[in-house]
Amino acid sequence: MTSQRRSERGNIFAALFGAVALIGVVGAASTALMRGPLSTVVTVNQKAKADTQMQLAAKLAIMEAAQQAAGGDCDGDGYIEPLVPRGPSGSEPIPTNGGLIPGVIGATKTDPWGTEYGYCVWDMKDIGTGSCAAGLIDGPTVDAAANSSVVLAIISAGPDRAFQTACETYTANNDHVTQAGDDIVHTFTYDDARGLSDGLWTLKQGNPDVATIDKEIELSKAASFLSETSFQGGAKFDSGFLDLSAGGLMKLPTQATSGVCNVANTGVLRIDTSGGGQLLQICDPSADVILDPDGDKWVDIGGSGGVGGNIDGLTDGYSHGASRNLFLGSEDANLNVDPAQAISNVALGLGSGEAIVSGDHNTLLGNSAGYNITTGNNNVMIGSGAGGGVTTGSNNIIIGNSDALAAGTSNELRISNFIFGDISGGRLGIGGGTRCWIQA
Repeated sequence: MTSQRRSERGNIFAALFGAVALIGVVGAASTALMRGPLSTVVTVNQKAKADTQMQLAAKLAIMEAAQQAAGGDCDGDGYIEPLVPRGPSGSEPIPTNGGLIPGVIGATKTDPWGTEYGYCVWDMKDIGTGSCAAGLIDGPTVDAAANSSVVLAIISAGPDRAFQTACETYTANNDHVTQAGDDIVHTFTYDDARGLSDGLWTLKQGNPDVATIDKEIELSKAASFLSETSFQGGAKFDSGFLDLSAGGLMKLPTQATSGVCNVANTGVLRIDTSGGGQLLQICDPSADVILDPDGDKWVDIGGSGGVGGNIDGLTDGYSHGASRNLFLGSEDANLNVDPAQAISNVALGLGSGEAIVSGDHNTLLGNSAGYNITTGNNNVMIGSGAGGGVTTGSNNIIIGNSDALAAGTSNELRISNFIFGDISGGRLGIGGGTRCWIQA
């Protein structure tokens, strides 16, 4: 016979109902947690993901616009126009006056809730002109407003997957885009676009194919320029060298564009074409009169000066290989030699032989030696002013400064106006006044 304590009495069903109630309380608490804090965490994460995707899409859209024809300025007003929106392919929702992100932009086009991002863009300055495609919303028409005005908007429809936000035509009193509902909106002004593109949305005034950037550019790797490149402020190579061995060429400025020679451009090279040829010169502000007779400080290095090619000093020269003519120091303004007619002339000295046109085999040494000869041949004239007056005469030997001779004087020997000779007659004379002739 067993005994039962009063405290152990009870109903088993009551205990079971109590356990069920406890489980319900735990389930309700878990559901509340899922709908409350945990749901909030998920929403925040999705919104953060959308923010990142929208920022990236905007930057890619801005960069892509700058790569379009005419530098992205389809109406030539100095402002880049964004790419126009893509239309829906079916029943996808789009914001009022907007569309979807263009297909050429390599960004995520669907938000975390499964709806494609909305995309709105505005036309600045010159509205509805040029070759701009349809889809741009009218923006401001003055520069001050255009720079600070919204030019692009990326919109997520949010968790409810429906756009409540509209994109509006610009007026001075509206914000273009007013966020509504649970939509997530990112807007970018034209100044924002400049920043996101690292300055590539700044076009050169009057030239929409050129973008300007007010930044220094540092390249750590090799750079290739696939078209002509202009350096208006100069290019400096701190180390290494300019390598043209692969076939590159270098073209120098001429005297018409090089400017004056001064200390700032010491060592600069140019080509002087004033003499009809290509004469290489270097800027040397310290050049003396021997190196730089004309005083412009551009010192001749060499080249094909041609007739009149700066033959103005003993360091200058004119030579013509085929005709074997050589002139050193003749005044370039008066040098008249015709290499097609004159052969084997040698002239050394300022002004010597400068009048020769078609004379052959003349040897002229000294300041202004034979300076009147035009067509005379086979003359030897040595000394300052030797042979002065002879133009068409030939076969003369003149040593030393001589009296003026007749233009056609030929076959004459003169040494310092004291020894005379008649070369064709075989006579030799001595005397400054009355000559004493010795017949051969």
